[in-house]
Parts: sequence; structure tokens; C-alpha cells
Amino acid sequence: IDPLADIANEFSTFARLPKRHLEIVDPNAIIREAVELSGAELKTGIRFRETRDLVFVEADRDEFRRVLINLLKNAVQSVGPDGTVEVVARITAGIGDSPSRKALLCEVIDNGAGIAEDVRARIFQPNFSTKTSGMGLGLAIAKRSVEAMAGEIGFHTEVGTGSTFWIKLPLVDA
Repeated sequence: IDPLADIANEFSTFARLPKRHLEIVDPNAIIREAVELSGAELKTGIRFRETRDLVFVEADRDEFRRVLINLLKNAVQSVGPDGTVEVVARITAGIGDSPSRKALLCEVIDNGAGIAEDVRARIFQPNFSTKTSGMGLGLAIAKRSVEAMAGEIGFHTEVGTGSTFWIKLPLVDA
């Protein structure tokens, strides 16, 4: 396993992500794109409830969409053909060291198997996966991307009930 992990580390170092281009964006539009792309590719319906207010975040549009698609793909794989996946975007308070700062909270909610307690601490580590395929880089890259956009990422899970992966990004004035 160690040689394979070394190869994966070398590959991830070699295969750098494109340069980040931060801009003021409408997160509802990006989330909607990710939901539509994922639903079409994965041939399953994904419900999306967007914020009622027009809000803006500073993010790299493509990178944010890739993070969401990764979370959606994981959720769909978790639930199988009969499960449900829902994306909810809403305004919340509290991000980083600022409990009163407003943020966008985007949740990807599934009713899959949940995440076993013994692997939860490693979910965002590079080269870790609970799947039989893939390199275990998706959530590690997602975490790095969200944090580079001054955001936070995390999850709540219950075995047998499902998981909610969430992203918080600080709101900005248009």
C-alpha cells in the first residue's frame, strides 16, 4: 500500500489543478449547473432548493462546480438507484473566527448507508477511500479548494440513515 500511496502522491503533485481565478459569483447558478450536470450524467433526479435571496460569494466558478459535482457523485453512489439526494442552499451566520459574519451554507444530503465511525476521521485525507475504485483524492481536493476560497467544509453522518456534506462560503457584497 505504501508504494501505491507514494505513486498517488507523486501523481497528485504532478497533476496540479488549474490556476484559481476568484471572482464574485452567484452560488445558486453554479449549484444549479452542478446539479443539472450530475443528474444528467448519473441518470438520477437530484432535488435542489436554492436560497430565496440573491447572494454572492467570491469563488473560482469551475473549482466550486467541481467540488459540488464530487460531493453529488459521492452521494449518488452512496444511495444507489432507489435513494434520494437533495441539495439545499441557505444563508447562515458564523464562519471561521467570525460568528456574526453571514455565509452561504450549501448541503448535499443523501439517505445512503452513512459513514462508519472508524473511518470518519480520515474522510478528507489524500489517498483514503471507502470505494474499490478511484484514488481517494476527491474529498481531499474538495477540502483544499473550499479552504482556499476562505470557506469551510465538513459533514454529518449517521450509519443507516445517510450523510450531509456541507460547504460554507462567506458572503460578499455584489
